[in-house]
Amino acid sequence: MPIQFTVTEQFSVVKEKVFDGLTDLDGARDWMKGLVRIEKIKGEKVETGAVWRETRKMFGKEATEEFEVTSVIQNKEIRLRVDGTKGSSKKGEYLFQYLLTEKNGGTAVTLNGEIAGLKGFSALFGKLFAGMFKKACRKDLRTLKQYLESNK
Repeated sequence: MPIQFTVTEQFSVVKEKVFDGLTDLDGARDWMKGLVRIEKIKGEKVETGAVWRETRKMFGKEATEEFEVTSVIQNKEIRLRVDGTKGSSKKGEYLFQYLLTEKNGGTAVTLNGEIAGLKGFSALFGKLFAGMFKKACRKDLRTLKQYLESNK
């Protein structure tokens, strides 16, 4: 059974600016903690069908995962899929949906995450695994928020 989680962060900037920040692969190095590199495989920007490998330093080691954009609605929604078998985790499927809505003069970003296909030890400790993902996703959104709000 898939494990689901949700993270929401309120930004004080317009949703167009948040969308641009979320979709700027080249600019990610300016705000994404632990980012080592992004290798574009298909496409130059975040649009449906684009694929890239993202390498981050985690727990003292480099970890690489391959991201695929499954859907984009300009300034409203981004859907990503990670096939864990193609990356460092070697297991699972990870789905991420970013929803941007205008709220309180700024933008609310809701990230819905789903982790599926875990087996054995990973499935047994899936809830803990989801908690770590949720914490990392919240940290990324907060770091992006700080970056965008300081560069108004």
